[in-house]
Amino acid sequence: MASTQSGGVKDLYRSWVNATAANPEISLQEMRELFAHWGDITGEPGGLDYLQVDAAVEVSVDVFPEMQHVFQFFPGIAPEGDQAVNNIAEFLRAKMGL
Repeated sequence: MASTQSGGVKDLYRSWVNATAANPEISLQEMRELFAHWGDITGEPGGLDYLQVDAAVEVSVDVFPEMQHVFQFFPGIAPEGDQAVNNIAEFLRAKMGL
């Protein structure tokens, strides 16, 4: 069962879409302000907290400071990508009993 916050997450994402659709010529500075909270991995504006959203599944969060978005797509190129993919594989093996 989804948590009561899941509706808030949906509303938050809808507000981002609406803000950018209303201003197709949005400046880089305005975009930065719209998404300024992304430096916090655990929360969103308005008190939403991804760690408190209950999707009835087990999760794991690994933080790799100073890494760019989607660095996990670069195993064999970035050591952090190798580690991230290994962490994902270990998690899945354990959950799948492999």
